[in-house]
Amino acid sequence: MIKIVLIGSGKLAFNFQKIFSRCSEINLIQWYSRKINLIKSFENETSITDSILELKSSDIYIIAVSDDAIAHISKKIKTTALVVHCSGGLSMDEMRCEARKGVLYPLQTFSKKPLTQFNNLPILIEAEKKEDFKLLQDLVYNIGGKPFAMNSQKRSYVHLIAVIINNFGNHLIEIGENIAKSHDLPFSIFHSLLEQTYKNGIENGAKYSQTGPAKRKDFKTINKHLDLISNEKIKQLYLDLTNSIQKRHD
Repeated sequence: MIKIVLIGSGKLAFNFQKIFSRCSEINLIQWYSRKINLIKSFENETSITDSILELKSSDIYIIAVSDDAIAHISKKIKTTALVVHCSGGLSMDEMRCEARKGVLYPLQTFSKKPLTQFNNLPILIEAEKKEDFKLLQDLVYNIGGKPFAMNSQKRSYVHLIAVIINNFGNHLIEIGENIAKSHDLPFSIFHSLLEQTYKNGIENGAKYSQTGPAKRKDFKTINKHLDLISNEKIKQLYLDLTNSIQKRHD
């Protein structure tokens, strides 16, 4: 059984807690949060603390906090065991602890509502020592994930791609939602389109799934759309994306 101390109380930490609590091969022996009230409701399930100096002895310490806090938090962890962060964009060497270091990066977007399972979820792992890599590999398999060996440099590119297809894509959805709201249109009518768009991108490849006036160079429709957009920044974004699509498909 793998003993774990979980550090942090953000969305990822809550997802980890849910998954660990359902896995018979994982023992979440302690959960740390600087704001103890955020995890107070779990005190009957595991030991909780708001003192980083009172962490229990464990096999793995998982730092699931914001990137900006990783160096500061890791420096306070006094152990010779394995300490991992969960950032896609930061090097393993960003941690300032004297412990054995590693990375455990789930390639997924998380919300306040925890996932019920991690089945086949890609989880990128890295470690300084071979035995620690094996420990992380076992952890990923135990929670149902799919481990991928990935060094810090390659993981940075994975994180970049994830931001483009997830965060930027979500931002465009929000823009669409706002336009729909301002014109009294139910955004629910676009749900099927959103699902099919990403399904096509996965199954057929995004380049071969591209449709629309930009690819067709339908300037009449493009200009009509530009006339309908009152926000100049969104209008410029529409133009930039249109130009990018046209260059890609020339």
